[in-house]
Amino acid sequence: KIPRDPVAAARWLLTARPRPVQLGKITCCLPGGTGSWFFAMSAGMGVHAELMAAAHRSGKAARGRLAYFAAGLDLLLHHPLQLFEMETTSTQGKVDRRRASEAIALRVAELNFWRPGGGLDLSFLRLASVEEGSRWRLARACLDAVFRSPGARNRHSPPDAPARYEDVLRVVCRPISGFDYQVPLAIEADGEVLEGTCAVIEMAGVSVQMLSAAP
Repeated sequence: KIPRDPVAAARWLLTARPRPVQLGKITCCLPGGTGSWFFAMSAGMGVHAELMAAAHRSGKAARGRLAYFAAGLDLLLHHPLQLFEMETTSTQGKVDRRRASEAIALRVAELNFWRPGGGLDLSFLRLASVEEGSRWRLARACLDAVFRSPGARNRHSPPDAPARYEDVLRVVCRPISGFDYQVPLAIEADGEVLEGTCAVIEMAGVSVQMLSAAP
């Protein structure tokens, strides 16, 4: 909620107060071992991760949000939708295994127009996932995210909802054994595209001080 006007932003900073914010952690499978990164907003696997790189190629620095929409539309129409194995551990400790084409673990309450139901004050991850390799289902999930806020914490998703929202402690995403992938599965953390073939996403057990509006 920092104002976009430079003078107003400076005033906001003068009255802001530090608060501890818990970070997430993503660990990726790399040639010869693993690598880990912290994240404050989101991390995941799927077409949305490829979108981060595509948005930069579409001129994000000059066009802002418009670059995301242009790149997203192109990916939705042309990029291969590829399933992967996903294993989740709920906040109650229940382990669930299924296949998905999109998985985004979030720490924030909003990303642009999307309100997925996360929160920096929460001690767990908010997971949004799409479980079928259907362009129509993914398009519905995107439209719902922008216009209907289906991930809101006070809203119950119907069984036929295009995306599932849930609170989790851990998410594991990995390629399906024996599946012939047209392109490598994309992985991202806070908008940065990462190398790797699999990803383990969880709370990091680490906090940093961030500025927030004074009460």
